[in-house]
Amino acid sequence: MEWPGKREFANTPLTDWFIRGSEQPAGKTRAFGNLTFATIYGAGHFVPHDQPAESLEMVKTWLANNPL
Repeated sequence: MEWPGKREFANTPLTDWFIRGSEQPAGKTRAFGNLTFATIYGAGHFVPHDQPAESLEMVKTWLANNPL
């Protein structure tokens, strides 16, 4: 995707993100500017079915405009 932050986004390392009360990471995330990429471990393309707690936390965090 072409955009002014492409290089910085690509150079930002992936980091673990966690849901409340868990010591195990829920997945990996990377963000720069207004673009965020996130994965959820153990989820396929039916994320809410495969990992409901993690997907709900991701959506709630996004709606609150908070970083993962």
